[in-house]
Amino acid sequence: EAAAFCIYSRDQYGWAMIRKDSQTKTEHSVLAGGVIELNCQTFGDPKPIVEWILPDGSKLRAPYNNEDQRIVVAYNGRLIFKSVEISDTGVYHCIATNSLDVDVLAFRVTVLPLNTEEQEINGIRISHTLGQNLCLDCTSASSPEASIQWILPDHTILDKSYVRPLTYSHTKVSVFGNVLENGTLIIESVNEKDAGDFICVARNKVGDDVQLIRVSMSMKPARIKPNVFSRKKVTYGNDLKVDCVAAGVPMPEISWGLPDGTLVNSGLQADGSEGDQFKQYTLFNNGTLYLNKVGSDEEGDYTCYAENKLGKDKMHVHISVVTAVPRIQRPILSYAKVKPGRNVRFDCKAIGDPKPNVFWMLPSKDIIAASNDR
Repeated sequence: EAAAFCIYSRDQYGWAMIRKDSQTKTEHSVLAGGVIELNCQTFGDPKPIVEWILPDGSKLRAPYNNEDQRIVVAYNGRLIFKSVEISDTGVYHCIATNSLDVDVLAFRVTVLPLNTEEQEINGIRISHTLGQNLCLDCTSASSPEASIQWILPDHTILDKSYVRPLTYSHTKVSVFGNVLENGTLIIESVNEKDAGDFICVARNKVGDDVQLIRVSMSMKPARIKPNVFSRKKVTYGNDLKVDCVAAGVPMPEISWGLPDGTLVNSGLQADGSEGDQFKQYTLFNNGTLYLNKVGSDEEGDYTCYAENKLGKDKMHVHISVVTAVPRIQRPILSYAKVKPGRNVRFDCKAIGDPKPNVFWMLPSKDIIAASNDR
């Protein structure tokens, strides 16, 4: 009886494999004009040859460079597409082959237009208030479950790999872990630079869908309410307080124009001094103008100005200072005993509007003015 033996050489046990693990990204979205890189890392014995089959059916073998360098296949099998066009959308197949084995990996690429219009996809308009947090929802119902990507107005692409906050357009953008699965995008403390088109892309191996959310910032010009010419009377020597209530988005800045042309726009502004009484204007954060110890010089027209980026408004108020009859303040010293030849001093401080002239009547019935050196 004869025996049969099968003898195989070592070279007959070859293999080829393309890396496929959690780090392998096979779904890509890119805006027209951008760059896409598809990594196809191969292993094998003998070392496999890498070829790419493009959506149009053409075949490229590594290494490859076309004349304009728009398409490059590196020695390690990486496919690089520069200045991508809408027509480059499709499925790209990486094929690793040697004399004894073959492996294939498919990549799906979606090229989106730079200026996507609402008529082209299911667009949504959102008007949002400045300074508040913005939440953009993007949910999908599919089988198998779709992955979610966001394309921001500055063309940044966010997907599940972004699990930490990152900086974007002077705000903080985060895809938080507890909402990552449902695709919600959160932008904190939005400003006018955050306005623009946000594109949500839902994709699985069967197909993809795109939703545009166009975000504009809700802004209103400055308005003073009520804006009517008013008159106000203030008693001489009392304090003056005039209100100016303004609304708008962003919040308007308020300033006051005084009768002498001075502009008060923030904090405290000195207006001079009268005797030993220092006078100053105060502009409060709510727009109220305050002045201590009003005199006849403060009479006149006051103008409140409110201004933001979208416009300005103003309101006029006429202040009349009610004059007061002369009144002598009670002196500290009203009786004194002095020896002949010695000096004695009596104070006489009078208030009123206009400022009263002060006269003294002596025991001799003589009358002298306050300006007299005697």
